[in-house]
Amino acid sequence: MPEPAALLVTGATGFVGGHFLRAAHAAGHPLAALARPTSKREHLAELPIDWCLGDVASKGEVDAAVARLAATAEGRATALVHGAAVISYKTGSGPLQDAVNVEGTRHVLDAAARHGIDRVLLVSSVVAVGVAPDARSTIDEEAPFELVREVTGKPFVSDYMRTKRVAEELALGRDDLDVVVVNPGAIFGEAPTPSNTAHVFQRVEHSPIGRIAAPGSLSAVGVEDVAAGMLLALAKGRRGRRYLLTDENLCLGELVARIEAAIRPGAPGRRVLKPGRGTWAALVAGARLVDRFHRLEVVTPTALELLGLHFRYDSSRARQELGWSPQSLDLVLAKTASWLRRIGWLPPV
Repeated sequence: MPEPAALLVTGATGFVGGHFLRAAHAAGHPLAALARPTSKREHLAELPIDWCLGDVASKGEVDAAVARLAATAEGRATALVHGAAVISYKTGSGPLQDAVNVEGTRHVLDAAARHGIDRVLLVSSVVAVGVAPDARSTIDEEAPFELVREVTGKPFVSDYMRTKRVAEELALGRDDLDVVVVNPGAIFGEAPTPSNTAHVFQRVEHSPIGRIAAPGSLSAVGVEDVAAGMLLALAKGRRGRRYLLTDENLCLGELVARIEAAIRPGAPGRRVLKPGRGTWAALVAGARLVDRFHRLEVVTPTALELLGLHFRYDSSRARQELGWSPQSLDLVLAKTASWLRRIGWLPPV
């Protein structure tokens, strides 16, 4: 069997990046990572990582890190795992997302081609695939992105969706590189600092807002399963192919109930309010009005609009071609709740 490839990982200090680095180390891959000087790395101190300090928004810093990977690979195959991204639904966040999500990806791709990297794995998102038309449907990797316009009346719903789609098109359009893409869903699990999905747990437990379920859907997955899917895509993924890494498709009311069951095992569930689509549209319009005068940070107009859409996906390709087999979502939610109890975000059972 060939030796595991030498890897350079961007986004290494983040939620998915840390889990991927541990899984890659266990699989025998030599590791290098690009991180900003200000990024916290203490949670990865036990791993033998060659840290390259820099920012994906800097073409020169990316090129230097990739050149270092190529020079130190010692005859091994090389792979670049690009997971760095800015996720934001705040008004006005587009320029930063363009700089990191689009131009940063361009810098990574150009450097990989310049230094002869054998494979690039792009960590994209389900939002780059599109949205399902309703709560009874799912879409797969071949769905036309035009569905977004058909469902919403506009080409993109957020700057995050726009920039992740553009970045993916850049990557899959490169004939000079061996590129594989993975598209994770809404990711749950332990993180260096509580993630967006961890905040959902806290709102369900502590805030009445957390028990108001928007009329949309999402496709959930555990962070450890995303890391495992990334390794499988590196090893087995077909060039120019994307792989959806999602497990269960849930209406948001069901997700709230499942999270509450993980927080309070065996306890009777509390009432979940489920506004209709008309009421939800009015909430989105109200948030847009408020946001014009006072920029909202968390419950933003774009975030609310997205919660009314159906992000439902069929991950058969990853399961069949890669042999990906995620753990049950109930186990993932239970493990997430256990971690949040340990750090004091949830009360003891």
